[in-house]
Amino acid sequence: NPVMYWVSYETNLFGCPVTRIWSDTPQNMTIDMSSDWVVGLNSYVIVSDAPNGTIRIKLGEDLVYEGVSDDTGVFFVELEENLVPGNYQIYINAPNYYPYNQTVYVTATNMPYIICDQVTDSDEDGRIHTGDILHISTTIKNMGLVDQQDSGTITLSSASPNIEVMQGSYEFDSISAGDSLIVDSAFQIRVIGSFADNSQATLVFTSDYDGYETESYHRIHLAAPVLSLSSYSVTGSEMYVLPGDTASISFAVKNTGSGDALNPFLLVFADDPLLSTDIFELTLDPIIGGSTTTYYQVFDVHVSENAEIGTSLSLSYIISAENGNAIDGRFQVSIGAINYGFEPDSQEWVSEQLQPGFTNQWHRSSQRNHTPEGGWSMKFGGTGSAQYTSTGYGALVSPELAVNPGSALKFWHWMDAEDHDDYQSQAWDGGLVEMSLNGGGWSSIEPVGGYPKTIYNNPASPFASGTPVFSGNFDWTEAVFELGDITGVAQFRFVFGSDGYVAGEGWYIDEVMVESTSAAEDVFVTPATVSLKQNYPNPFNPDTNI
Repeated sequence: NPVMYWVSYETNLFGCPVTRIWSDTPQNMTIDMSSDWVVGLNSYVIVSDAPNGTIRIKLGEDLVYEGVSDDTGVFFVELEENLVPGNYQIYINAPNYYPYNQTVYVTATNMPYIICDQVTDSDEDGRIHTGDILHISTTIKNMGLVDQQDSGTITLSSASPNIEVMQGSYEFDSISAGDSLIVDSAFQIRVIGSFADNSQATLVFTSDYDGYETESYHRIHLAAPVLSLSSYSVTGSEMYVLPGDTASISFAVKNTGSGDALNPFLLVFADDPLLSTDIFELTLDPIIGGSTTTYYQVFDVHVSENAEIGTSLSLSYIISAENGNAIDGRFQVSIGAINYGFEPDSQEWVSEQLQPGFTNQWHRSSQRNHTPEGGWSMKFGGTGSAQYTSTGYGALVSPELAVNPGSALKFWHWMDAEDHDDYQSQAWDGGLVEMSLNGGGWSSIEPVGGYPKTIYNNPASPFASGTPVFSGNFDWTEAVFELGDITGVAQFRFVFGSDGYVAGEGWYIDEVMVESTSAAEDVFVTPATVSLKQNYPNPFNPDTNI
């Protein structure tokens, strides 16, 4: 009788789990920062060579400010309250750099010191888009100890390529020490060009007065759409798209950015000689930030009579907006088959737990993919490359599909599951495929060539001993199930089960296809909902269509 040996491994990590660690040899920071700060000036720019750093400003034991740098190492310090005179400590930390510390001296100047404070703009919804024209208002303050003698000029500028200054100069009368002047819409800027969502642009206010020149800073946050294809569908006049058919393309686009896509557009490239369409460019309805917009039957595509049953044709597309990322990909059109590549979404496939005490881990995953130019598949296992759980047992269930004599189920799969080291034809964990025909019970179906393994006698397994399964380790492989002389409505489910011990990465399923030699006849699938659409023409005489 075989003997099983079990070894338990334990790894201990010492130290605080929230403390940063070096991943490379640390180096000294280079910091460009003035050591003299002024009471009343609450905006400072500190340039470093250490990206993603943190800064803390302290007066004695009191924490005055805490913030982070951008990806280039620049800190934009915006103080909420005026500093008081004194010696402040600046502490900067960044990954793979030695900590930096510097003392700055905050003083009240024995001169007039003009700054622009409380800067506001005319944007109403807090989201500044490309093309927006903003009126800038501010409060001009004299934070020095001496009265301003003569009039002065404030000039607005910006090093950002996304800011065009339209009105950039304002003359003001002298301001006594401690006084201020409120000016509305003194400046005007236009936001231009393309930028990433939540980008920042710095406005520089340079004050020229009494022979002095001082600068104040203000940052604005820019909003842009971030688009992604949420789903798409290809529909024909029948359940299957056959050679010579015309199919309609519908799709949904998600905008996860803070900015609106006000003028999105679609470009279509019929680069497959067996597909053709009458459109090249289409203007789409706006996509508000944080929402999804669905476009139904946007355009038609004609399938050549020369297309072969069982093949998958494709159209290239680009979706973009006036200041958004460009999505590019391909709409797949399966000929004589229903094809599920899980690229747009789960495509109405659902998963279910099969037995209490066991865990269902079926989910849509971007870890592995077989679809050409795709990025998704369905996986039983942990998130990413994580292994499946012990005592796992779940099913991935298809929508209802029409089948007829000669139909075949085909799919591509990748597996890393525990098989038996001593008995090559047996396994501890694995997966199989089941079918339900015309609402009947589930029964296992066998692939061409049979399953390579059977489940070893194991009371911890959800499968009975001797159950045929896929198991072991193999790269993407096509599996074919010839369904024989059947007619009706079928559902398929992929079942994976594991015992309570060793695990693997799991089971990936992609490009599931139900292939038919012709469109199924006399097969009726009950729709999930029934609705009555608008008649046409309307008004009509003497008849109409509904």
